[in-house]
Amino acid sequence: MINEILGDWRWLTVRGVLTVLFGITALAWPHVTLWALLVLWAMFVFIDGVFSLSTVIFGNLRKNRGWWLFRGLAGVTIGVVTLLWPSVTALALLIVIAIWAFVTGMAQIMIALILRRAVRYGWVLGALGAISIILSLLLAANPRAGAVVLAWIIGWYALIFGMMLLTLAWVAHQETMTPKI
Repeated sequence: MINEILGDWRWLTVRGVLTVLFGITALAWPHVTLWALLVLWAMFVFIDGVFSLSTVIFGNLRKNRGWWLFRGLAGVTIGVVTLLWPSVTALALLIVIAIWAFVTGMAQIMIALILRRAVRYGWVLGALGAISIILSLLLAANPRAGAVVLAWIIGWYALIFGMMLLTLAWVAHQETMTPKI
C-alpha cells in the first residue's frame, strides 16, 4: 500500500542518500562561495525534481500523482531557473530556496494527510513537509544572512530531510517484504 502512494522504496533510498550527501557537503564546507552553493543547490533541486517525476512516470502510484507531479515540476523548474541565472545575488537565491522549501513542504503535508488512514508511518512525510516549511520561514525571516549561515541551515535541513527519506524507504521496503494474507 505504501509503495502505491510513495513510489518504489529504491527511489526513496536514492533520494535519501543523495540528500544526506548534499547535507554533509554543505556542512563540511560552509565557506563555499556563493556560486558553488548556487550550483550545488540547483543540482540538488533539479535531481530531486527528476526523481519525483520519475516516481510519477515509472512508479506504480495509484494515488497522489498530481502532488508528486507538482513537486517534481517545481524542483526541475527551480533548478533550471537557478542555473540559467548564475549571477543571482544571495538574497535572490535565498528567496528561490525559501519558495521551493515552502512549495514542497505543502505538497508533502497534503500527501501525508491523505496517507494518514492508509499507512502507519504517514506522519514521517508530514514531518518532512513541516521541516521544509520551517526552513522556508527561517530563510524568509533573516534574508540578510551570509552564505555561511545559509549553507549551515541548508546542510542541516538536507541531513534531517535525507534521514527521514531513508526512514520512509525502510518502512516501504519492510512493507514489500511482509507477506500479503
